[in-house]
Amino acid sequence: MLARLRPQAPALVLLLAAGVAVLVAVVADHIAWPMAPAFPWLHHGDFAYVATKTQWDTATAARSIARVAVVVAGLSLIASVVAFLRSLLLSRRT
Repeated sequence: MLARLRPQAPALVLLLAAGVAVLVAVVADHIAWPMAPAFPWLHHGDFAYVATKTQWDTATAARSIARVAVVVAGLSLIASVVAFLRSLLLSRRT
């Protein structure tokens, strides 16, 4: 079984990285949600407009982390598809 998965290992690792990045984005958006959500359409306009400076700074940092995590997830997903297709092409050659 492991011998069959070995050519697809890079694609599986990148897919796992994309999944972890999505999880980080969801958690960061949840932390940032009351003041400054990274994805406002998920919260249907339910925001808190009164916050302390510390809460606002935390929300802004979490929003930035969420947005970067989404970019990393997208790039990892694209890279995993490319790695999987590459492994398929290399396995057909041999």
